[in-house]
Amino acid sequence: MCEEKTFSLNSNGMPQRKMIGIKVPIYVIDYFKEEAVRTGFPYQTLINLYLEDCVKQQMKLVPTWKSNNSDK
Repeated sequence: MCEEKTFSLNSNGMPQRKMIGIKVPIYVIDYFKEEAVRTGFPYQTLINLYLEDCVKQQMKLVPTWKSNNSDK
């Protein structure tokens, strides 16, 4: 059985948000900016929607790069 997660909501009934700072490759930002032009949504909103979709679908990350700790 899948355990349901609970989220804190703000006064508007929306999930609370936290501002973060991350380094993202320029080509990733460029991709989302192009999608923003195509869809009419701000690129940061599109990034957030994509990440939320990953959580909702419980997508599992599969790193394709070689780990520096491959001996362990």
